[in-house]
Amino acid sequence: AAAEEEDDDDDDEEDLGEPVAYARLRDLVLSRSQLAANEYPLPCEAAPRDAPPALLAADEDDDDDVGVAADEEDDAPLAPLPGVEAAARVVAACAADDDLAETARRSEKTTARIWALDCEMVRTAKGPTVARATLVDGSGNVVIDALCKPPDHIVDYCTQWSGLDASTLANVTTTPDQVRAAVLRVVDADDVLVGHSLDCDLRALNLAHHRCADTALLYGHPRGPGYKKALRTLAAEFLDREIQIGAHDSAEDARAALDLFELKVRFGPEFGARGAAAREEDCFAALARLGARVAVVARDEDVLRRRATGAASAVRAAEGADLGETILAQCRAGWHLVAARCDPGAGVDAVAAKVHAALPSDCLLVVATQPGLAEATRLSRQKALATDPRAAAG
Repeated sequence: AAAEEEDDDDDDEEDLGEPVAYARLRDLVLSRSQLAANEYPLPCEAAPRDAPPALLAADEDDDDDVGVAADEEDDAPLAPLPGVEAAARVVAACAADDDLAETARRSEKTTARIWALDCEMVRTAKGPTVARATLVDGSGNVVIDALCKPPDHIVDYCTQWSGLDASTLANVTTTPDQVRAAVLRVVDADDVLVGHSLDCDLRALNLAHHRCADTALLYGHPRGPGYKKALRTLAAEFLDREIQIGAHDSAEDARAALDLFELKVRFGPEFGARGAAAREEDCFAALARLGARVAVVARDEDVLRRRATGAASAVRAAEGADLGETILAQCRAGWHLVAARCDPGAGVDAVAAKVHAALPSDCLLVVATQPGLAEATRLSRQKALATDPRAAAG
């Protein structure tokens, strides 16, 4: 019985409601280069900025608008939303670039609190915009859950996913900036913010954060980088939980992402690696495990997002820049492997010749080519006709 009790203790859930030593979380948090490669809003600098006085001060709102709760039946105390003027002061004090704001550091520490964020979006003429935002703490308690109305005309409520419609937001006067300011007040730059495809939520909020953990990337996909499993799929597979039956619920989704993250903290980064993703280790990851530094060079951001994941850093070649020189610059900078994508029509022969002529004798240059999509499709059909009796008969 004692042995059984010990086994049960080993399976106890991690308590993410208390601050956690950041060293335990480091391997689960995206690096700055990974944030960039996955199109996250980037903070201005690599190191967090100290919290400005406007963020530290207990602002006294000069109006009574403290937001409309998304779930009025939830009895949990919610963090108050600042009024319009107070929110404007907080957002301005935390401004990063253009309309982007970033979280700030209140005090330097070696532990981190855990938060999970999920937003429901509507579509305006300017693109997806937040209309409901939910922030839960490491214990799954809702801290912020508010509806907000975008200032721009809504062209699509995306009701089938968001669960929102014109009647839901009819009496809402809360602005996205009030919600954004509330998040800025609660989340410290050194805290870990968890979400599923969290980049979408942060872009909708126009918010940048340094320490992000994305369950869509942590759990990967059997087909490799560039593909993501849906949150409902991961919840069913690892949490034995059905979510998103019908419209999405941002509180439910935030808690699911938090619980998936807790499994990674408890069992390690490799937890959940199954199928092709488990059997075939990414070559860049294998090289990094052996101490090699890998850089991926390309002009196309989509290529960098698909290829520069996890163990590889992304280097974007500027339009009009000499690709050969960009490759050589990375070699001189000390990278052990530089993988470069040469766009069609960019003169791969000339690029390869330039790099070959300048590389030291102890370097290996590999050039791999493939036909364009149309030609590849034609060859694939030709192969099918040659090998499939039914195709030949047709």
